[in-house]
Amino acid sequence: TDMPSCDSSCDAQGCMPLRYVLGAQKAGSTTLWHTLDACPASSSALAKPLYEKETHFIDMPSCMNATGPAACKLAITRAGYTSMWTPSSCESRCSVEGTPDFLYNPSVAPQLHRLMWQPERPRARFVAILREPISRDVAYFNHRLRIWPRDQVWGLQPSAIKYESYVEQRVREWKRCLDSRNLTDWHAHDHHVRARNASQKHLLMHSAADTYAQCSHKFNSLAIGMYAGQLGVWTRWFPREQFLIGTMDEMLSQPVDFHRRVLEFLRIPPRMNDEFSSWPQLNSVHGFKFEVVNVSCRACALLQTVYAPWNHALFKLEPQLQLFTPARACVRCGG
Repeated sequence: TDMPSCDSSCDAQGCMPLRYVLGAQKAGSTTLWHTLDACPASSSALAKPLYEKETHFIDMPSCMNATGPAACKLAITRAGYTSMWTPSSCESRCSVEGTPDFLYNPSVAPQLHRLMWQPERPRARFVAILREPISRDVAYFNHRLRIWPRDQVWGLQPSAIKYESYVEQRVREWKRCLDSRNLTDWHAHDHHVRARNASQKHLLMHSAADTYAQCSHKFNSLAIGMYAGQLGVWTRWFPREQFLIGTMDEMLSQPVDFHRRVLEFLRIPPRMNDEFSSWPQLNSVHGFKFEVVNVSCRACALLQTVYAPWNHALFKLEPQLQLFTPARACVRCGG
């Protein structure tokens, strides 16, 4: 059967995107976005996207168009957001917002819900690609050092940064937040094990969302891999059936099928078909090498302790997901 045409919601000011590739960061979302033949975001009098794929308009409010500190005070408005996609610049109307920060920032879902008109909300579709959290964090760490080699990163001089030191600092910060909010024992709650029926899973989802939202408001890069909390926040504002959730392992091992599922879910007419079997080459073209490095067994143990409850909750809530391949950086440590 023929694929339906791209759904759109446009007015004189612009178009509200109805398709989103939410992330996660360093999980292949940029490579996927480039295969969708999506309309790029473009600058307008009201807003300027950070990149054609990702606007950062909702998670970095209004500063894209700022000419100085005083100018960075504009509200997050529908007019500003939709002005970056116009019918005249996108005849196919296949606009796809691809800001990967949207998935982990707990303020984005309610903001997007507010910006959308009521008839648009049930038409929105969201894709989330999840990567094993330790491998994702190592790739993120390397990425940050590559793009900001001369600046201070995470409050330390890059020459002094070691991955183990970074992990210890971030784990301390996360535990400090949990302690301050009496959430330290969240990972030990019985509902992680017993979440079998719909009611128990509902409680688990809200518990994960509450814990995540309370301790991710001050940016901690380890939180980017706490997917159960992120999805719990998003599904408070948009129903679960509006999300396609997959893993990077699945995307790499079954690229053609995965790509076809994404196109069908987002209701984008297919354009690549068999050509998508060249996924490894696409990774290289777009700079995604999915590299990992060996790290100390102490760092692996700290990260495994932090991520274990979140991974357990994720696979309880999403039992159809393929289990993560263990982080190659930690295999020699038995993890």
